[in-house]
Amino acid sequence: MARLQTILLILGLVVAQACKPPPDAPTQLDDLCTYLFSHHSDEDSANMEAGVNNLITWLDKNLEMTLEGYSVSGLDSTTTGALDGQERSVLGIFGVAVGTESAFPLADAVYAMVAVDQEEIHGDYYSDYQRDYLSDPACFLAQSCPRLEATEEYEAHFTLGITSRNYTHNQYLWVDTYGGLAMAHRAWLVEPPEVDFYWLQVEQQYYLDVFVPAAGGHRRLQVTWMVNNQDAVPQDLVMNLVIDGMIDHSDNMEDWFNSL
Repeated sequence: MARLQTILLILGLVVAQACKPPPDAPTQLDDLCTYLFSHHSDEDSANMEAGVNNLITWLDKNLEMTLEGYSVSGLDSTTTGALDGQERSVLGIFGVAVGTESAFPLADAVYAMVAVDQEEIHGDYYSDYQRDYLSDPACFLAQSCPRLEATEEYEAHFTLGITSRNYTHNQYLWVDTYGGLAMAHRAWLVEPPEVDFYWLQVEQQYYLDVFVPAAGGHRRLQVTWMVNNQDAVPQDLVMNLVIDGMIDHSDNMEDWFNSL
């Protein structure tokens, strides 16, 4: 009898887990961006899986709305403070998102992001690029490890002749979805960059880059949040510079694939 009760208890726990509903992730892009950034480091994968599934559904219907830039709400100080324990101001933070699609396989895009020297792909944007892996990239690319971390130091070149020196922390994560594996990448500035234009003195910057499976290839959503407390130029100009940079990033990857 005792053995039967134990078996029934185990079966009950299994059924309870199997019937557990997915997390109540947001369904609209504005909230999804902050949700995916804040839950990226969760030990339990359920929140990211629910969020990325909802992102796939949203992009299926609304991708065109993001092609030229889409404004999203800012991150809160609880989320930014949890990254590495440093207090970061979010006063005046703004966010913009850009969606793109590609006929190339998602796994190839992840390889290009993770394994290829970015100067080779984005020669007009990056110079003096250095990446240090904090975990095993081969294990990640083989999909044997769910996570990868790395730091990057590089010089970035923007329109109007703007140059900045950046040091970022990067985290990459495989996410199971109903359409197959997706990859979510988030990054943040470890310290304010050295920018050679006085009116573009960036205090903080955060980045989310999600690659999701799609018929015939993949879709990609890039999101940048920035704190720029300079009043010398309109915020719209800064936002457009960021949008142009994300569009160029996707275009450069397409050109690199086509050149192979």
